This record gives sequence, C-alpha cells and structure tokens, in this order.
Amino acid sequence: MSKRVDITGKTFGNVLILEYLLTKNTHAMYKCKCILCNSFIVVSYSNLKSGNTKSCASCGQKTHGMSKHPLYHRWRVLKDRRNLSDDWKDPVKFISDVESTFKEKYSLRRVDNSKPHSLTNSFWTKPRTDSHKKCERVYFT
Repeated sequence: MSKRVDITGKTFGNVLILEYLLTKNTHAMYKCKCILCNSFIVVSYSNLKSGNTKSCASCGQKTHGMSKHPLYHRWRVLKDRRNLSDDWKDPVKFISDVESTFKEKYSLRRVDNSKPHSLTNSFWTKPRTDSHKKCERVYFT
C-alpha cells in the first residue's frame, strides 16, 4: 500500500483542498472548496490529479450563454473549420465585434484568404444576384 501524499492547501483547477476525509475503495477522498462559488465538495485524489474535476458540478456547467444568439452558428462553423484568429476563438468576443454590422443574408468573407478571420481581415458581403454587378460589402473597421 502506497503512502498518502498530503495535498492540503493545494489547488487543482478551481478546487482548493481543505482536508483529507477517508479512503474509499482505495481512493483517497478530500473535502474541497470550489473557489469560483465557495461551495464545498468531496473529490477523490485520482479525479483531481487526472483533471477530471476542475470545479464543482454547478460551476463546471456554466457556459458563455451565446448559443442562442443569431451569430453563434456562424462563429461555430468558422471555429470548426479552424479558420479564426486567436481573438475570435471566444464566441463572446466574435459576436461583440461583428454584431453591430451584421445584416441578415450576408455572409462573412476574408480580405486576405491566406489569413484567418479577424476583425481586420473580415467583412460582410451580400450574395450576388447578377454576375456582372459588384457585390455590396460591409467592413468592420
């Protein structure tokens, strides 16, 4: 049987270890505190060490709340294509940058196709109705 390591006072993710409680089925169980919401939880050392537990259950389920926004789907498609600048990998930042110029039925295009979508490298464009007409463009900056 291996010796239990004292991890009291250490932090794993957003979980602060307060005290050792017991060993249950060969797993050391600890009383912990979620530093995001100050709630108390009991977690095994193996879950802390592996990274399976980084906060309490309620804080682990918190999201950005943007999934119902009309621009979220467009952001998700760009993210899945891995075609976003580091700034725009956060949906909140992307939506705040582009929503003031957003128009229905317009699509997001890049100024320079060799670079990812960003505030300075993207614009909205209306689909062409006639091939000989130039399409309407709306730039962010």
